[in-house]
Amino acid sequence: MLTCRVDNDCFLGHICLQNQCVFGCHVDEDCGGNEACLEDNKCTNACEANPCGPNSICTVVNRRASCTCAPNMVPSPTAKIGCLRSPATLCSENRDCSKDYACYDGYCRPQCGSDQECLNNERCDFGACKPVCRIDDDCQSGEICRGSICSSGCRHDLDCPASLVCDKNQQCSDPCKIPTICGTNTKCSVVDRKVQCSCIEPLVGNPKIGCKNPLVSCKSSEECAKDKSCYGNQCKTKCRNNQNCLSDETCVKGICRSICSADNQCDNGLVCNNRQCEVGCRSDNACSEDEACVNGQCRNPCQANNPCGICSKCQVFNHGMQ
Repeated sequence: MLTCRVDNDCFLGHICLQNQCVFGCHVDEDCGGNEACLEDNKCTNACEANPCGPNSICTVVNRRASCTCAPNMVPSPTAKIGCLRSPATLCSENRDCSKDYACYDGYCRPQCGSDQECLNNERCDFGACKPVCRIDDDCQSGEICRGSICSSGCRHDLDCPASLVCDKNQQCSDPCKIPTICGTNTKCSVVDRKVQCSCIEPLVGNPKIGCKNPLVSCKSSEECAKDKSCYGNQCKTKCRNNQNCLSDETCVKGICRSICSADNQCDNGLVCNNRQCEVGCRSDNACSEDEACVNGQCRNPCQANNPCGICSKCQVFNHGMQ
């Protein structure tokens, strides 16, 4: 090894260090175009020290390492710390996604068969590469950290779009798809994540329970609209089949009758027989004072069974005969 006093005493590419010629450098200009002079007086490619984070690309610019994210990657928060995949795009089926991607939980995800096919900050979960996480904030909007993996889901209603709510399975869903969320013959909508039930026009009633046609009293069909017929002293919709009736009605002898399981589900003057509301009575109190409940129908008892003798007159008072 040559001894020296200054760098000029040494060969090209060598420097005088502690009076000995050694291969090395003092400043960046002593090195090649893609190298820099590091603290140990060695010319080194700046990218060899792996200064960039996971999933980033290192290039040398002006002898310094420059970190950038690979295609389809975004800084997290900088490329020097690391890169993540670009936020997953929404989808409804596989054809909405690009090549090698498939639709999982409403997002386009890279397909995989094992963790080795995913990035080092991802895991292969049911055939899709998904980011690993510790808390919900590690995941993108619309996802939660579940089992250390970012998955589609929610914690609260506010995590969902205004037309959806967070259900018991921690998924944003449409509550109007629950059959019992509103009553029968109603319209369901979601406004600001709140369910709103309303009667379908021109129906009336409590939309949480059910809606019906407005009650219109009558004594004959001439008093009803053209599409109505007088039945049980009320105007009822005419029909040819069940399609002409409401969802809780059935077409019987050309008239829409309510489907029932108890008398209190029928209108006044009607009783529940064979799961249909029909004209009838259970007691005298359901009839007018000049009638009585005879064989399940309100009738004049004097006409049904005249107990009076010859040349006598039968009268009805308070449902009874005199």
